[in-house]
Amino acid sequence: MEGIPTTKRATTGSLKSESEIEFLVNRKKNVISLKARYHWSLLRNSIRITVDSISETDSKDVVVTHGIHHVRKMNHPHCVQQVAMINTRQEYITTDGRGFRIFLEDGRRKANIIPEETMDRVIYSSQTDQYVGWQHKTDQLYLMEKDELEIISQVRTPDKVFLATYNSNTGEVLTVGPNFIMTIAFRYAARHLIPNKTIKTEFGEDNMFNMMVLEDTASQSQRLYLAIDSGVVVFNIHHGKMLLHKKDLHVRSITALTFFNPLKYVVTGALDGSIKVWDEKWHIVMVFVGHCEKVNALAVYPNGPAVISASTDHTIRVWNLETCDEVDRVAIAEPVDGLGTEQQYNIFYTFSGRKVDLWQLQHLYNIHTAIGHRVNKVKITTHPFFPVRAVLSCSDSSVRIVSPGNGNVITSLIMEQFSGLVDAAYAIAEETLFTVMGNGDIVKSLTNTNPCKVVNRWKNFQPGEICNYLLVYEYIVDVMVEGDIWEAMKRGATTQSLKTLSHPPKNQNRNRTLLLGGRRDGYICVYNWLTGDVDFKIEAHGSKGVLNLLANSKEDQLISAGMDNVIKIWRLYPFAEEALTPLMSFYCAHTPAHMSTIKSTLCVTFQDPTTATFSTVLYNLQDKMFGNETQNLDAFHNRFDHKPDDDHVDVITGLTVCRRMKLFASASIDGTIRIWNETNTLVRLLKLNVIPYSISFYNSKGDLLVGIGRHLFKIPYESYMPRAYKCKMVTMKFLEQKAEKPLEYDSNLINMMSKNDVKRLKNSRSSFKFDTYVDVLTPEEEESVNKEKAEKEKAFSVLFTRDDELKQLKKGDVKPRKKKFASQQTKDEAFKNYMKMFYDKPKITLPEDDLFPLDTVNDRLAASPDGDNDSYKPEAGPTGFFPDNLPPKSILKPSKPCAMPQRIVPGGFIPNSVLAKILYPTPRTPDSDQSSEYRPPSLTLDQLQQIGEFGIDTTDKNSPHRTVKFHRNDDHSNRVFDMEDYVEDNQSQRSSLPKTPSPTPSNKSEEDAFWGKPKPPPEQLPTNKFQGLLNQTPTPEPKQEEKEEEEEEIPVRVQKSPPKPIAKLISRPPITPPKRRAPTVIPTPSPPAVVSVRTIPTPASPRPITPLPDFITQFTDTEWFKQYFPSCSDTTWPKPWTADAFALSLLKVLRSTEFPNKTAISEALILLNVQEGFSDFTCQTAARTIISVLNDKKHVPISAVDLEKNFILTAIRALNCLSIKDKDFITELIIQYLDGDREVRSLVCDILINCGLQDSHRQLEKELDSWDIWNLEEEDRKTDLRVMCHQWLDRWMTSYKLHIEDTLERMKKGQNIHGRITKSQLQKHQTKAKKKGSAVSILDDQGTVTTLPDGTEFIPRPSEVDKTSQRSPSSSSRSITLMYNKLPDGNLTESASYIDVVNYFCEMMVEKEIESIKRGHSAHPVTKTTEKIQQNKNTVLVLPRLPRY
Repeated sequence: MEGIPTTKRATTGSLKSESEIEFLVNRKKNVISLKARYHWSLLRNSIRITVDSISETDSKDVVVTHGIHHVRKMNHPHCVQQVAMINTRQEYITTDGRGFRIFLEDGRRKANIIPEETMDRVIYSSQTDQYVGWQHKTDQLYLMEKDELEIISQVRTPDKVFLATYNSNTGEVLTVGPNFIMTIAFRYAARHLIPNKTIKTEFGEDNMFNMMVLEDTASQSQRLYLAIDSGVVVFNIHHGKMLLHKKDLHVRSITALTFFNPLKYVVTGALDGSIKVWDEKWHIVMVFVGHCEKVNALAVYPNGPAVISASTDHTIRVWNLETCDEVDRVAIAEPVDGLGTEQQYNIFYTFSGRKVDLWQLQHLYNIHTAIGHRVNKVKITTHPFFPVRAVLSCSDSSVRIVSPGNGNVITSLIMEQFSGLVDAAYAIAEETLFTVMGNGDIVKSLTNTNPCKVVNRWKNFQPGEICNYLLVYEYIVDVMVEGDIWEAMKRGATTQSLKTLSHPPKNQNRNRTLLLGGRRDGYICVYNWLTGDVDFKIEAHGSKGVLNLLANSKEDQLISAGMDNVIKIWRLYPFAEEALTPLMSFYCAHTPAHMSTIKSTLCVTFQDPTTATFSTVLYNLQDKMFGNETQNLDAFHNRFDHKPDDDHVDVITGLTVCRRMKLFASASIDGTIRIWNETNTLVRLLKLNVIPYSISFYNSKGDLLVGIGRHLFKIPYESYMPRAYKCKMVTMKFLEQKAEKPLEYDSNLINMMSKNDVKRLKNSRSSFKFDTYVDVLTPEEEESVNKEKAEKEKAFSVLFTRDDELKQLKKGDVKPRKKKFASQQTKDEAFKNYMKMFYDKPKITLPEDDLFPLDTVNDRLAASPDGDNDSYKPEAGPTGFFPDNLPPKSILKPSKPCAMPQRIVPGGFIPNSVLAKILYPTPRTPDSDQSSEYRPPSLTLDQLQQIGEFGIDTTDKNSPHRTVKFHRNDDHSNRVFDMEDYVEDNQSQRSSLPKTPSPTPSNKSEEDAFWGKPKPPPEQLPTNKFQGLLNQTPTPEPKQEEKEEEEEEIPVRVQKSPPKPIAKLISRPPITPPKRRAPTVIPTPSPPAVVSVRTIPTPASPRPITPLPDFITQFTDTEWFKQYFPSCSDTTWPKPWTADAFALSLLKVLRSTEFPNKTAISEALILLNVQEGFSDFTCQTAARTIISVLNDKKHVPISAVDLEKNFILTAIRALNCLSIKDKDFITELIIQYLDGDREVRSLVCDILINCGLQDSHRQLEKELDSWDIWNLEEEDRKTDLRVMCHQWLDRWMTSYKLHIEDTLERMKKGQNIHGRITKSQLQKHQTKAKKKGSAVSILDDQGTVTTLPDGTEFIPRPSEVDKTSQRSPSSSSRSITLMYNKLPDGNLTESASYIDVVNYFCEMMVEKEIESIKRGHSAHPVTKTTEKIQQNKNTVLVLPRLPRY
């Protein structure tokens, strides 16, 4: 030891100490590890009991049945009157008129309470957590606490309460009774009920509402729907007014009513068992027929767009609003009096008699995508770099590519409907779809357009080479985003050489996609991607053919099954010429119908209908014992079976696998879906009560897509997944599935398709989905709601704070910190402030007495004269029929003595149309009566010479725009002449309209164009610069003195903007003032320069080449213009360039083009008429052309086809815009009404009303609906209808003329006639009288001013006025005597129009009904014959016309 150095000994000691420390540290770690393992094992053992119990429970509850299941019955000693659901506490409250009973969610009774007052109705206030009860048909409502139902307040209503509900959006109680609707608010910390708003109605106790439903929205447009008899009345609660009253919605009375808020549908049920669905515009959406008796109750289904109904036929049914059919039904022992549901709550209640039943909704599947045809196969893409998509093979030979996340149809391949689709394969990376048709052809199409674009069709000429199955094998090596790179490299090494891996070519994609097919001759083929040729084929299953192919890309394997009952496993080499090499094969006892795999586990479904074998078996393909080519797997233990009772009992339609959860699912025609685990154990049996034709998992959670009926449905994993699997999912991560949007429709591809194919394409769509629906409010409404909510919260907080302080003061918890003693100063100040309340009030002063009141009144009248007589005043149009305020020159005394006036006194009845025709005859034409129309004066030769001296060159085509203002002594109206240049075309068909380079800005609105308001006659438009001046009549020249006084320079405005195309004469109607006034100058907006008229203008530059007018070039970008006018330019377009010539060209195209183009051209004609205006010849030609197209025998447009319906609506508007209101126009409107749907009929009625139809009682509609048109032949239908319309119009025209002649004859003989004319019926005649400037106006006792024709004398009857003065304004009337100085012209019948004839018919029908009512009989007495006819009509089913495709 002495020889060892000191440093060496120190080093050895330090190493020894370090090793000891390391040993201690390791031992400490081991101890901690052992403790952790022990604790983890203890934790696992502690929860194992729970896991085992959950698994045991799941094994017992294997069967899950879709539909309605009875849960519990709650009996009562008396008949139940009402049931309410308290959603916040999950409780039910019932009342039987003697007490309240509260039940828990599972049906156990919680409390039995007898109230202080008798009540048999109750509603729950969710915002205040209180109850409101009342006795039916009483006027008292009681507010009750939530616990003991103690009454804390009451309120009285104006009358008996029949109906009441709680408005959760406003926090008010809504009550309905005879002649009132009242809202009651909760006030004073919800301790009192205070009436808020009362709406008076016209519905009393005799015609009272029987049910109500409230729209669930916070908007100010919230509507209340009330059912009465066979109609519905709608009220706006916020504004307090009735919106409409829809009658005759059902044949019999409405007995059930509900409102589906997400789609804004009103659903009504009737006494006859029918259920109808109405949209916001009260168009019927669908009708459900299934109940045999009265529908007692309706409610919104908690899951999906559906309603649930109960009927006296002892059934409860569920109706889907999207598939339009019955989806569920349950039979009950006795009829249901009422039912109630809550959204997103799977328990609902029904009550009848003395019991309340609770029902549970086991809702397994919801509609996911509406297809319209049966889905035979569902395939899911598995590419890791692209979103998951579902490929649906449908029975109509179409393929739909759907986004499983939201159900949107991304694109579709529409093939011939009866061509037969065998199979489809989708390569998502290449956006390519392959389909096998029934004749063996393989169709290749691209999926980047909607619909899919077919790029190739590989013909097949050998029946034995037809493919039974197509498969896209995707070999993926390049991992770009995520995945196991090492595993990908190992897979690549098995199929490629090491040299290729070590030196890969640049820019080479190592992924590969192969198209494989199993043929009928037993071969498996590899097809060339581009040409469709067979690159490689190998015999697999003999002559019986290949039945199924399965790609196991994780193991680079291909599995095939054939009709020879053999399953073969192949090794696949994607880059080799011989791509397939057999690995193993095994024989099966039955035919393998479907296959699916998880890594090395293969699931096969076998079925043999002859032996009723429909089984599911699992195989382990990884075992080494499968090295031989053919072995019987039944001899080994690598096969997993189950007991036969778990198998399907009918043909298996599909098999799918969820690899993440290790579950298999099989579907069968027996209406069940069975879920199997990795050991082939049945874990769930789903009874759907319908046939699932296809099935597939679409995500790793276990959501299923199932083809049921004609649509694709979704089964979420929450509805069937065992709880043990749900517990596993808590610790698992799942990628969110991307929801894709549909591709936009390619118009070029759609135009190449037939109408039926377009309909099939657009019928596929995603279903309507909602969890909780809240209306979207406008920003103003949302701000108002938030403001009101904030104010309420603030007020409530103040009240709560005050109540707390009062409680504390009452208990003595609050004490003043410092007691303040009152001093003498504070007492005096308080006394003064108290006395100020009485003495410091404003003094009331009386005005001074006026000693001379008459002078004061005269001074005030002189200070405010009636107005300047010199100022221009527009004529006041007539606003009534017999006014009271007369003009200064009274018509009661005629200014001239008249020879033997004819007196019209009340006597026999004449229709209003006849009386209006006599009082307001149609004005004569300008040729027959020149004094009836104003014409501007023409210039004399001296005046023209003076204009020539101004230096205005009429031949200068580039002269600037000038505005010349003339003032004449004998004419006090101002005339403005817009003198502009244009190129006059001798070839124009309309001499009054010059050719214009651009469209004239029209002062005619679109509404005027739509309703066909009259436009200025063509002859009033000047054809050159001075045409308006030349048309004036000569007038005498004024005296020289006056001429010198009034002579002044006339300013001329030089405008730099481009000239207007058409010269217009704007004149004001002549007014005769009492005195002459000085000429005024019309202000012009910022004129650039004002020069004297006598100045000579500077020479103008040459005029440039005139371009095409804007009324032509505005259509150059439209499709129809490009199609029929491809080479449109100023050099190629034929002249004349007028709107009439262009319109005639469009009419030629209109006869032969398709309906979409016809609609667009009709709209263009409307726009041209609005912008330019047509001549009478063009308007008549256009009207005849449109009517001929509407009645084309080769292809008559019908309303059942959308494209043709659009043309019909546009054509009717165009006819109305052309203002040719002749017999053919009225006839065409009637024909379109008879053959049209609701929208066409509504448009026809609107046009007739605006043309002057007065039919408040809808007599014309009743008449047209009574015509027997169902027996007409389709070929001559339009002709027969036209003949019927002409005969009807001619018959009533003859009657109308005879009535007028008879009335005139009676007037000549001095006989008495009488009539009833209202203000609304004479609006158009008053307008005509206003235009004629009649000076006779009368004001009746209702405040309506009416203009009478000249020569009519008005004599009031004061005695009768006094008699009727006590009546209401609506019923007050006046007996009037009219004195005629001159009898009306006998040629009145020649000016009768057909709209007058229709009005005459309506008035005669109304008068007939009035006379019948006066006699005490109904308008349509029911005899045995009519009753029999009516019964026969009720038994006839009238079907709509089918559209042509």
